[in-house]
Amino acid sequence: MGQVLPLVTRQGDRIAIVSGLRTPFARQATAFHGIPAVDLGKMVVGELLARSEIPAEVIEQLVFGQVVQMPEAPNIAREIVLGTGMNVHTDAYSVSRACATSFQAVANVAESLMAGTIRAGIAGGADSSSVLPIGVSKKLAPRAG
Repeated sequence: MGQVLPLVTRQGDRIAIVSGLRTPFARQATAFHGIPAVDLGKMVVGELLARSEIPAEVIEQLVFGQVVQMPEAPNIAREIVLGTGMNVHTDAYSVSRACATSFQAVANVAESLMAGTIRAGIAGGADSSSVLPIGVSKKLAPRAG
């Protein structure tokens, strides 16, 4: 197996995760029943900024994802930036990669740090199965008329 090399920027500065936060796991339709993923994301990012004492204006990028995007908030990352009082010019975009969505968000922020396009970013993901519309295939859908 090869040697694990540290992630560094073009200037040779180490890239590090300095803080992390998440909501607790909860069964569907219990503790977070009726709370959309975008609101869970705002809650966690707002609290992360408060606990870490990192000024919101330092964050240059926020990448967030959902396995299932909700029509009410098709760009959850932008909604989180606007809903947490972060700078409206913060680069914010959403990703979706099935069960690896939040990992993809972390990889994207790491790539931006390595490229030197940002100095600080937030990555995450949010889903709320309590508010997802439950769809069925055409085969199982009721027939009209």
